[in-house]
Amino acid sequence: GVYSSRTQAEAALRTAKLQGYQQAFVIEENDPRPATPSAAPSAPPASVNTPAPEGTYYLLQLGAFRNNTNLDTSRLQQYGTVSTWPKGDFNVIALGNFNSLEEARNSLPKVKAEGFKDAFVVKVVNGQLTRL
Repeated sequence: GVYSSRTQAEAALRTAKLQGYQQAFVIEENDPRPATPSAAPSAPPASVNTPAPEGTYYLLQLGAFRNNTNLDTSRLQQYGTVSTWPKGDFNVIALGNFNSLEEARNSLPKVKAEGFKDAFVVKVVNGQLTRL
């Protein structure tokens, strides 16, 4: 996929590798257009998210289903990457690759407004999901 930052691309890479795509990698494309002064930030953002430790990131768990073939997640792709995590007889459907807890929590109301009212934040540490 195409990501707006290297951090987002690396989070997607971690998910891909956890799902068995061990040969996945990130390619950086440089925009050949020169940067203009208006495009460069003049100061850091007002609120800075605390990054998660290496090997840790956050997802929004949308639900766990035995059969998720009728689940329409297309409207959520604007908020992140939708992924499936096998867990016993169920498939956990999650959204994310958020690099901080703040990012995940800020997206939660939007996802609930899209109809996933039972969604909640989970922390992923070395491939293990933990509900927060």
